[in-house]
Formats: sequence, structure tokens, C-alpha cells
Amino acid sequence: MSRDALDSHEKIQHQGERYICKHCGKVYLNKQCFTKHCNSHDSNHIEKVFTCQMCSVVFRSYAGYSRHMKGHNGQLPSYVCDVCGKRVLTPAGLRYHKQTHTGERNFLCGTCGKGFIYRQELDVHTRVHTKERPFQCLMCSKRFTQKSSLNIHMRYHTGDRPYGCELCSKKFITNTLLKDHKCKAKG
Repeated sequence: MSRDALDSHEKIQHQGERYICKHCGKVYLNKQCFTKHCNSHDSNHIEKVFTCQMCSVVFRSYAGYSRHMKGHNGQLPSYVCDVCGKRVLTPAGLRYHKQTHTGERNFLCGTCGKGFIYRQELDVHTRVHTKERPFQCLMCSKRFTQKSSLNIHMRYHTGDRPYGCELCSKKFITNTLLKDHKCKAKG
């Protein structure tokens, strides 16, 4: 792509108006997508969901619900954990799950040797050593190692405080801050 084409792309795609969800801090460049997202937070907006009557798991798509139900109906192979009875759909899924019981950690950090059950956990951990922070706030340019950290940070910009104290009505950005508040109150 030429430099001119790249500059044009950036102006069109990345410098337009930004829409920030006041509930969760997600940022949208497209107003239609932003509106659709905001409706998902609105209790008056009815969003079609599919609920499994056997285990109460909720799905936002019929395809996901249908695949899940095939597991209940025996149409998909099911693998059961002999420790806790959890059912998973693949042998690999069962192996990974069993590691939560055994403490086995097959994904090892090449820098410090710390072990992880899942590859994704190792990938996030590796950023501690590389100092990589791929998730950037569009409001203040602060960067984060994890998407979840960016989502929490966005609450500072939006003012969203979803965790409320039932005793004094103070609200907090994270559940951890709410717990700290409760501990101080018990003091």
C-alpha cells in the first residue's frame, strides 16, 4: 500500500468521530455499531437470546445454542471429567480441563520458567518480559497488556462505576475496589 493510500485510509477510518459506551467504555467509530451495542445494555431493548433449559447457559446466537444442545442430546461426543463431572466436547478440552485439578502446567515461559495451563495465559504473561502493551486507550493513549485492563481503564473516562456498596451507595470501577471499601468500613 502506498503512503498516500495509507494516509487516506487513516483519515477515513481512524480519525472520525468516536462513540464511547457510557456503560462499559467500548469505543466505536461507526455510529450504527455503537447504537446497536448501547441497545444491548438497555433493559427496555429486547435482545433475542437462547437459554438452555437443561443447564441455564445463555447464547446470543441460535448456532451456538444448537451446537450446545447437540452435546446434551448425545449428538456430539461428550467427554466427562472423572474428578468433577464437567462435560467437554473434545479430548483436548478434557485434557486441558483436567490440568485445573492436577496443577499441571505445560506452557512454560522461556524467560522465567513460570508454567501455565493455557497458551493464551503464557502469551499474556510474556508481555511482562517484553514490555509489550498492544491495547491502547483512544482517549489518553495509555497502553495495556490485556484487553480487560483497557476495558476497566475506560471506566475512568466514561464515569461508569458498576460496583455499588449496598450500605452507603458509593460506586466503584472494579469489584476489588468495592471489596477494599468494605474492608475499610469494617476496619
